[in-house]
Amino acid sequence: MGLLELIGEAIRPGKIGTVDVTKGKKEKPGGMLIVKTIVSITIVAGLYYLLLGTSFHLKDSLFFMAIMAAYCIFSYFVLPKPDYSNLGWLGGAMDNPFRISDDINRFMLFLMIILIPGRLISTTVVSWVHILKR
Repeated sequence: MGLLELIGEAIRPGKIGTVDVTKGKKEKPGGMLIVKTIVSITIVAGLYYLLLGTSFHLKDSLFFMAIMAAYCIFSYFVLPKPDYSNLGWLGGAMDNPFRISDDINRFMLFLMIILIPGRLISTTVVSWVHILKR
């Protein structure tokens, strides 16, 4: 955060998005739930393979599952919503040197993108739990 950003924000503050703490939506049984299940399994298996390789160690696998569970729980409840009109110059390609609010919105956009796979996985698991509870 530079001095110009502090001065620019004090003169004319920019809009900042919000972070909602909500639950994800449950999917109804059908073809889309099957597709989401296949994509979720592919994401988890791909991450497991990239991080741990083909060898199996119980301690590493349990650690991986704990980290994935924490990530999915966080992704299920936290939904960042950046203000897309204030991402910087050229649609976010360049930083606005007179505003810090565009930095905050770009970080919220980055966080939203990082949380999308976890939200997909967690909503799929919750949907399957609700289907199997009936």
